[in-house]
Amino acid sequence: MSVFLSASYPSAYFNIYQPGKGLGDTALFSGSIEGSLFNRVLPKSGD
Repeated sequence: MSVFLSASYPSAYFNIYQPGKGLGDTALFSGSIEGSLFNRVLPKSGD
């Protein structure tokens, strides 16, 4: 999966969670720490 966030607000970011997970769980990707580009093979499929 590839995601790139381009925002005019410098503090905008996104997180990616495993299927069935969300706020309060550990994110697979934390944009506030890792930046605005995510490009990885996900460990499993889902919504």
